[in-house]
Amino acid sequence: MAKKVQRKKTSKVKKISVEKVTERVVASSKKSGNKFVFKAVIFVVGVSLLGFLFFKFFLVASVNGKLINRFAVVRELEKQGGRNVTRSLILKSLINQEAKKRKITVSKKELDAEIKRVEANAEAQGATLDLLLKQQGVSRKELEEQLTLQLLVSKMIDNKVDVSDKEVEEYLAYDQNATKEQAKEAVKQGKLQDRMTSFLTNLETNAKIKYFFQY
Repeated sequence: MAKKVQRKKTSKVKKISVEKVTERVVASSKKSGNKFVFKAVIFVVGVSLLGFLFFKFFLVASVNGKLINRFAVVRELEKQGGRNVTRSLILKSLINQEAKKRKITVSKKELDAEIKRVEANAEAQGATLDLLLKQQGVSRKELEEQLTLQLLVSKMIDNKVDVSDKEVEEYLAYDQNATKEQAKEAVKQGKLQDRMTSFLTNLETNAKIKYFFQY
């Protein structure tokens, strides 16, 4: 009798084990199916996103069904102004490097004062600064960057400029609508501009510049 009881217990244990294994297999199959569906959804979303980004960032126009990509635009821009833009970036880097070496900076107060001066000049011409910037395709941020570079250079050159009466008279002969003060300021700015140009030329000449692409 003891043997029969022992066999029944053993049989019951095996039955329960098989049921549990079956449940686990089914559950595992469901989980695998869910993972497959999830991966499929992620794949579709990813492809759609890449397609959107491609059209947004790599294509600029469609002409009768023919696409124009941004690389074609960049190539044309490089052909037209690649050399000038490269030199501009080089000079910008040289100015910032030299200013850092000399520990020269431009404060917000100085920049704001320069912007006000530019605004006053624009108003004197019967326009507004925003209008002039829009016409030239320049943003406020770009203007601030340009003015900052000019202020840095002006601090690194000799700003003491003498303007003679003869130079004022010669300017008035050129621009009869200008006042003596305006003529004097124009001559002064012209001389400062010449000094800036000479300063930048020296920076560029003495710098170690390597070109990896020639325009």
